Amino acid sequence: AVQSRAIVVDRNTEITVSGDSEISLTTSHDISLMSGSALNAVDGDITLHANQQQSPSTGAFTSITANNAMIETSGTGNIELHGRAGDEGNGNVGVVLTNGSVVQSAAMGNSAGTITILGRGGAADSSNIGVVIDGLGTAVRSTDGDIQITGFGGTGTDAANIGVLVH
Repeated sequence: AVQSRAIVVDRNTEITVSGDSEISLTTSHDISLMSGSALNAVDGDITLHANQQQSPSTGAFTSITANNAMIETSGTGNIELHGRAGDEGNGNVGVVLTNGSVVQSAAMGNSAGTITILGRGGAADSSNIGVVIDGLGTAVRSTDGDIQITGFGGTGTDAANIGVLVH
């Protein structure tokens, strides 16, 4: 488990675990998975929690960004992404999956892992989105496990405070 203010999984970096091992990244601010990075678990869970503490961090930021990255379980492990965006300025997003990022549970059968994505947009005026799934090849998919995507748009009074945006 890694805990820090900000976590970056650098370009072309792969983290793989098997058995009951898990990947757990927790931060009081933001997590970025850069292009070509991958988190893989055979039977363990993958958990990313950004800005989930009782008193959220302030500032202008997106809490979880996966840019052309892979997050995959291939056994009984579950995937959980929980992100709460910053509260200053516009365009604060809880969870962004973009540019061909894939979140995938590849196992088959009753014990297949589930995918849960929860995003909360920021509290500023506009374009504070809970979850954004964007770009050619970007996907959230599962062979047999359930998928739940929940987004809460920001509390600002202007336009585009959207829960979940897929485009």
